[in-house]
Amino acid sequence: MNESEMICAALDAVAPAPGARERMLENIEKKASAEIRPADRRLRRAILTACCLCVLISGSIALIPRFLDRGEAENASTLTGYVVYDSPEAFKAMLDLSLDAPEGVEQVRYSIGSEKIACVDFFAGEHAYFLLATRLEGDVSGLYGKTVRTVPLENGGSLARLSADGETVWKAVWSDGDVQYCLANTDGAEEDEVLAVCRAVTGK
Repeated sequence: MNESEMICAALDAVAPAPGARERMLENIEKKASAEIRPADRRLRRAILTACCLCVLISGSIALIPRFLDRGEAENASTLTGYVVYDSPEAFKAMLDLSLDAPEGVEQVRYSIGSEKIACVDFFAGEHAYFLLATRLEGDVSGLYGKTVRTVPLENGGSLARLSADGETVWKAVWSDGDVQYCLANTDGAEEDEVLAVCRAVTGK
């Protein structure tokens, strides 16, 4: 046997038996799949975590009440970021605050936000308002913009007309001792309408 024949014989000796090649390929494929699956699981966990974070963030971004149209107000059980109560007695019991809507308004809702802010939502005429009371410091209304006009109020506070993204926002603020109040409208009420509501709320 020459050298070439010896090499061929050696190669034949180490060649896989019939069917062994297919089994080897199958085992390699199974191993590759097993190595990919943990990565797939990690990807799924990452996607699920991101979705949960989105839900948590979207549920907590608003601590101010949203305005309801009349149809929504009839069926609403909660306001965004606020817990709704049946009467203003909840303000006294939970916050030691007295706050209520003026007489003659409609669709009145009482709620407490952040466990420290009393809120009354209501409709006066064709416009929606919200009234806040709190002992927290700083502006808790969440309404900001460029001040276009300021009107002094008889109770020592002020009514500001703000321009925010081209929309008109009315925000009246005043205080009584350590309690600060805010009355706001964002759906296009006229100045005299907002002032009339302010006077009905404050009695001045």
